[in-house]
Amino acid sequence: MAKQLRTIVYQIAAGLSHLHRSGFFHRDMKPENILFGGDTVKLCDFGLAREIRSRPPFTDYVSTRWYRAPELLLRSTVYNSPVDVFALGLIMAELYLLNPLLPGTNEIDQLNKTVALLGTPSKNEWPEGYKQATAISIVASLKQTTSSRSARKPSSTISFPTPAPKPST
Repeated sequence: MAKQLRTIVYQIAAGLSHLHRSGFFHRDMKPENILFGGDTVKLCDFGLAREIRSRPPFTDYVSTRWYRAPELLLRSTVYNSPVDVFALGLIMAELYLLNPLLPGTNEIDQLNKTVALLGTPSKNEWPEGYKQATAISIVASLKQTTSSRSARKPSSTISFPTPAPKPST
């Protein structure tokens, strides 16, 4: 079973690598967009695919929530092929666990589950994420979310900074 899963994940990664080398990214990676037939795995549903060299902004709402990269959950319109790689990691975990790794009930819950599993990035590690969270006023919403935490690791809330008050002019 482990060898089969390794082969499946390898073929998905090879398909994504080919797609990215060809100058495109999928933007909607999820198990429903992967076809299995015998020993062959194929990617499908390229309706949201874009050229890597396309200029942002892109649509901020793409892919199924459970497979969305954090920058998409924060509604960024500037992203690229790494969103596919993040989704691949979640698909790989689901194949091994036989259950979704991060089944969030909404975007805030999805972010909380992601941070509970991966940890909170520092402001130095991900300044753009902090800017996005502040820009969409997600800081207050995250502090109010207390239900549906990941059972793997207790967590309080996502630790994005509270915006500093604007100086009066």
